[in-house]
Amino acid sequence: MKTVNYNPSIIEVAFAQAIASLKDEIQHQIPGYTITHVDTHVQLDNPHLVFTQTAVVYDFHMGMSNGKVVYYKGTQRDFKRILPSYSAQMQTFAQSNELHYDHPQDLIRLVMQYNYLVNSANKTTR
Repeated sequence: MKTVNYNPSIIEVAFAQAIASLKDEIQHQIPGYTITHVDTHVQLDNPHLVFTQTAVVYDFHMGMSNGKVVYYKGTQRDFKRILPSYSAQMQTFAQSNELHYDHPQDLIRLVMQYNYLVNSANKTTR
């Protein structure tokens, strides 16, 4: 059965008014989210609080020694595909340091370690 005439309770009206008046204070308590709209038309429907979340999406690319730039998917498998040398050492390094292949700070450490291994090998072959 559909309600044709909505009669909000006193508490619904009070909550809607409280949320509307405290919008800015509520906003400070939920970092990463933005309150985009507070609906106070309680005579028509239940009170609504509409919000959005800001998401950061990382798009990784690696510059290769031959000058090419390669897209990196953020996975261990893709890391091995792009940088196939020293995969056993890199896996040990990642596990012992609890690094993740899709976290930017961890990726920096992984690439630094990879470059260290490559440079160390180049020094011993000279």
